[in-house]
Amino acid sequence: MRHTGIDKRTVRTKLLLCEALLALLKSKKVGEISVHELCEKAKINRGSFYKYYNNVPDMLAKIEKELFVQYEKLFTEVTALSTPDFFVYECLKLVKENAVVCRMLLAAEAYGFIRKIALLVHDSTTEYWRTQFGITDEKALERVYTFVSHGIIGIIEEWVKNDFDTTPLDLAGTINEMSDSCVDVFIAKK
Repeated sequence: MRHTGIDKRTVRTKLLLCEALLALLKSKKVGEISVHELCEKAKINRGSFYKYYNNVPDMLAKIEKELFVQYEKLFTEVTALSTPDFFVYECLKLVKENAVVCRMLLAAEAYGFIRKIALLVHDSTTEYWRTQFGITDEKALERVYTFVSHGIIGIIEEWVKNDFDTTPLDLAGTINEMSDSCVDVFIAKK
């Protein structure tokens, strides 16, 4: 997790909690995990937990929100200066830098987080396709976006589950080629 200006002990405690939650999510759902059990697994006291979170679902929600804020910041900084290829690359780097958190969110089936990311990039992606490929059919554009964004999400999930078996740069290239190919196929059918 990127945490600028935050005490290293805080970062370490939160990381230990994320790792413990990830381990517990292999056999239980979030709602079945107690604070006591989580703290025992993380080898920290409950007071440290309660310093940051109210309960396990609150922990998950706050960590999800922290990561989303990083994506919003990245989106603002990178899309203003770059191509979609570079943006995808930067997003993948952020996923890899937050590997434990991303694994935990996937294990917790935090699909709301994934939907928020897809919504964050929706307008800029569809506008890019409109201008680059000349697509004017809004309904069709939405279908292409839904298809491509769900495919990208699946590829990223697989990449995380396979312990980042390729570099962010290589995967970004693959994702961008596949996305452009899908749009090209759509255009060819029109």
